[in-house]
Amino acid sequence: MARTFLRLQVPSDASLQMIKDEARELAAKMQKNIESRIDVKISSEEVLQIQAFMEDMLFGQVQSIEDEMVALVLTSYTQEELLEANKFLSSPLGKKIISKQQSMLANAHSSGREIASRVATPSWVDKKRKEFLARFPQWQAAFTSNLGK
Repeated sequence: MARTFLRLQVPSDASLQMIKDEARELAAKMQKNIESRIDVKISSEEVLQIQAFMEDMLFGQVQSIEDEMVALVLTSYTQEELLEANKFLSSPLGKKIISKQQSMLANAHSSGREIASRVATPSWVDKKRKEFLARFPQWQAAFTSNLGK
């Protein structure tokens, strides 16, 4: 019942697509990072292998989170409340609300990333690092010793 409640809110195909999209982005970032640090060209087959590895890793995390969410749902709602909620979420209006929420969250997610990429430029990060160290000079040694890690 609790798993149904969660899946009605975020259908499995939507979760799977989010995992695949995130894995694709992580694989591309990893490829770019590796190729920029060492003189090597990663083949498209290797990129797909990295992507599959990332998907497996992310899917495992999602499963673990879902298990925790099921436990949380079971402590937050009675069986009767879950039945009513599942009934509503399965109705045309419930499906519409869920559908709109998913697209709104997806838009918010991509807008947030786009804003972060514009704001968090290397010069901005460097400026904020300097401001941080000026405000907390006692942590400078720890901060600079961990930069390479």
